[in-house]
Amino acid sequence: MTIDELYRKILLIGRRANYRPEELRRKFLDALPLSWLEKAEDIGEHLPLDELAKKLYEIELCRIARHKRDRIPDPLAVAQKAQALAPQIVEPVRQPRGPPSSLQSEEGLKNYYVAEYLKELGLFNKNDLDSAYPVKPFQRPRP
Repeated sequence: MTIDELYRKILLIGRRANYRPEELRRKFLDALPLSWLEKAEDIGEHLPLDELAKKLYEIELCRIARHKRDRIPDPLAVAQKAQALAPQIVEPVRQPRGPPSSLQSEEGLKNYYVAEYLKELGLFNKNDLDSAYPVKPFQRPRP
């Protein structure tokens, strides 16, 4: 995303959310990558947001043109791609297979809830409940 695209997106969101100018500026600066944030601080904090975004965009266009001319990769683009391509560890989540067959029908589920209620009242013991509704490996044990 270019600086100009970022600026336009922040403006659009700001209009919808009725942000004040200082809030827009803060959101814009928060969304900038660190290297661009340093450049924004170097340019000056006294500039209005639209002028700051315009100057940053001009710097970005000059950098892109220079790197295309010299045919060397843009260090900012390389850094952003490296961050995006950083290996992410994703652990698989074990999905339950589903409820026991006795609980797959509405009637079976009602019977289970009645049995749980009777167990809480003391009219039904835990052994009877466990024999009728055994704990499957994916389920947590009942207290």
